[in-house]
Amino acid sequence: GLRVDLYVNDIPYQRMQDALAQLPTADGALKQLRDVSTGVASPAATEPATINDWHNSALNDAQRRAVRKAVATDDVHLIHGPPGTGKTTTATEVLQQCVDRGESVLATAASNTAVDNVVAFLAEQGTDVVRMGHPARVNDRLRTHTLDAQIEDTDTHRRSQQKREKAFAVLDRQEDLTAPSGRWRRGMSDRKIKERAEQGRGSRGVPPERIEEMAAWLALQERADALFDEAEALEQEAIDEVLGAADVVCSTNSTAGSDLLDGHTFDTLVIDEATQATAPSCWIPMTHARRAVLVGDHKQLPPTIQNQEAARRGLRHTLFERLAHHHETAPEAPGSIRSLLRRQYRMHETIMGFPNRTFYDGRLEADDTARHRTLADLGVPEHALPADERRAILDPEASLVFVDTSGIDAPEHQRSGSHSRENPREADLIAQLTTALLEAGVAPSAIAVISPYDDQVDRIDRALAPDGPETDTVDGFQGREKEIVLLSLVHSNDRGAIGFLDEPRRFNVAVTRAE
Repeated sequence: GLRVDLYVNDIPYQRMQDALAQLPTADGALKQLRDVSTGVASPAATEPATINDWHNSALNDAQRRAVRKAVATDDVHLIHGPPGTGKTTTATEVLQQCVDRGESVLATAASNTAVDNVVAFLAEQGTDVVRMGHPARVNDRLRTHTLDAQIEDTDTHRRSQQKREKAFAVLDRQEDLTAPSGRWRRGMSDRKIKERAEQGRGSRGVPPERIEEMAAWLALQERADALFDEAEALEQEAIDEVLGAADVVCSTNSTAGSDLLDGHTFDTLVIDEATQATAPSCWIPMTHARRAVLVGDHKQLPPTIQNQEAARRGLRHTLFERLAHHHETAPEAPGSIRSLLRRQYRMHETIMGFPNRTFYDGRLEADDTARHRTLADLGVPEHALPADERRAILDPEASLVFVDTSGIDAPEHQRSGSHSRENPREADLIAQLTTALLEAGVAPSAIAVISPYDDQVDRIDRALAPDGPETDTVDGFQGREKEIVLLSLVHSNDRGAIGFLDEPRRFNVAVTRAE
């Protein structure tokens, strides 16, 4: 029979362990990063940098202030970006300003998608960027920026390949010789085989000609091994060549712990989506940096921690959160290690109202391009919308509509053997509303249907046409946005139980996906 066992990839875990193991005995920049991150030391006080030439002239005042403070930091700075405020745009400007200053720069994120977003931003600006990681995990459009692709263009790599080809040609010559194994070796060491070959002697029933062939086989093996070693050294030289010439090196947090970066230290590290990465994950690239800029929003969902014991013991708290907690001052205060991006370009001001009051101390403001955006701005004519009860919900002038299902028979259900939840009546209503929008001329690509529960997403997905709008969980849709978002909350019971919807940050993500 055939058996296949699935094992968890423990390489990221081991790299986290290796990074954390360096912290107790750290010195220099890593010691300062460690002490500031744990609250033992205060961050170095720095004045915001003076910047005259901006790569992105459209940056707003809050984004520019964040860039100035990030570029000037001597140890660590946090860029706090609520939904729609342009976190990656700001992070990219930080990277480019550091390049302009002649610094070596590393940019990382927890996911391959997030890294690809940074690479795409930089590539569009003409920055010489190298994307580390397996090419299969990189967006096809960015293949030319991968380390593998750029290495292939170097003379050093070509010389390495030539060495390998020679090595394999040498090994081919072994086929006509007797290999020193099995009945011919008879316990003889390599050294003994060579000695007897020089003397022209046999040994314990092994004729001299076999001894000579085995000695010749060993000589070819040594020659091939030497060529392979030379090829490997040239390959590492090619890697160092490409990495050293790049303006910015990009990778996932985990890949930053690969052997490829052994011996490489960067002046500046920028971690995008740092609030979606565990603290040990962030320490992997931080062991390669003199200073770090973390970009994220700790008021949105943190990384998913499967092991509840690990979550309780502190893994649920990201490095970004810890830094914000240990050095808690207003973002605008002198010496603050945190900058807040205040202007958001995604949501109508009504949609922004709840998260602004609840999570961002009322500091957010809606840009004029988004402040009054409604369904009517998508070019949907009033006469195209249904005239029945759905019309009140699909009001073209309304930016945010709550649909109360408590007055209808719409109980939640749990499938046999499932830990998830679903609400069939609510799924039907979502499907009806989605169909009405499509029939009114809204493109499927402009709509997203999201729900906190996998089973509800599955039920809605099956109710819609295969070429219909995108469906996903709230957690899966974090970092994304659509012009129209239909949110199915599922829960409807006599106990008033709302399950893991009791996490305010999940609701923050859910309501801030709409443009």
